[in-house]
Amino acid sequence: MHWVATVATMTFLAPAQANQNDARLPGLFDQLREARSIRDAAQVEQTIWQVWLLSGNLTADALVHRGLQALSDGRNEDALVDFTKATEVQADFAEAWNKRATVNYLLGRYDAAVLDIQKTLELEPRHFGALSGLGLINLALGREREALRAFEAALRIHPFMPGAKPISANYGIGFRGRVSSKHSASPEQSYASGESGNFLVLRARIAIMEPR
Repeated sequence: MHWVATVATMTFLAPAQANQNDARLPGLFDQLREARSIRDAAQVEQTIWQVWLLSGNLTADALVHRGLQALSDGRNEDALVDFTKATEVQADFAEAWNKRATVNYLLGRYDAAVLDIQKTLELEPRHFGALSGLGLINLALGREREALRAFEAALRIHPFMPGAKPISANYGIGFRGRVSSKHSASPEQSYASGESGNFLVLRARIAIMEPR
């Protein structure tokens, strides 16, 4: 099928070890931290996501690709099935766990989403998307202090992380951990101006899907 052929092409064009253990990632994360502009950071971020989205296992990669299509179509339960199968085929595929976390969040299954995030971070501690997702879940549950810690951890990895300014503006969360005020805006409103790379739904598009 088309999605199999697409992922097969992607896989063969990428190094066989492409995943959270890819040898290129340490240098990419250095570039991300040292980026001087949003544009520079966005280019590095896109490359990181491209690496994360390939495990080197053709079957697992195809399942994630099909799950992303289901997610884009609003078929969340189908996406969950595909991402779950991907974690069963390749248990150390961090991005499959992260995508599973996304779907569980969208389905309101916060406890399951947190477990998936924990697995993602166990495999890839630098996963700024999973950390921002943990922050979003904590905001949804009214745990602003825990949310602050998660967002700050993500910002230490990705200082230009999309959505950081709305967080600061709407929740009083500063880049260095200052909490100046609390507001009642919803998490979705707070992230309305964010872009790809976050564990969020932004104006009917899934932000943690493949970068634009």
